[in-house]
Amino acid sequence: MFNIDVSLSGLKSIQNDFRAEKQKIDDYIPFALNYMSNEMLVSLYDHIQSDWYEEYFPNNYDRRTDAGDPDALGGENSTDIQINGKSMVFTYSPKSNQWVPPDTDVSGDHLINIIQTGLGGFWNSKVPKRPFWNNFVREQEQELIEEFITAMQPYTVYKDTNDVFDLSDILLDE
Repeated sequence: MFNIDVSLSGLKSIQNDFRAEKQKIDDYIPFALNYMSNEMLVSLYDHIQSDWYEEYFPNNYDRRTDAGDPDALGGENSTDIQINGKSMVFTYSPKSNQWVPPDTDVSGDHLINIIQTGLGGFWNSKVPKRPFWNNFVREQEQELIEEFITAMQPYTVYKDTNDVFDLSDILLDE
């Protein structure tokens, strides 16, 4: 009778290799999120231009956007992006400097709702609905996963048919 003794010394090496590769992937995610945030900004500005700006031309006031106001709908101060590890927070909060009654805040979601619904503004004119925010959100629901996959190059990321971003909780009135 003979005895065969087999030892698999390579398993520990495979586990170490796997951990090292996983760390490289985890370290790459912030770069992918940065790419995604830039794509989101481009999309938001496209919707501001096409869905808001080009859909109504005011006769009785000047647009702050035309004057380069950094707090206007497309202004540089209206967005903030924070990337921390594997998390990204994209904030959009424009401010209005139009005359409003005292103790009335017309900024952020309130201002966006006024523009989206065409109701509640103090512009002394009939303003059409311009749902730029909801159009942007719906587009992002479709594109974020693809943008992440693209951004994760050189790694291969597969999209499952069940992979979706549900952003319905940030849709506003129309």
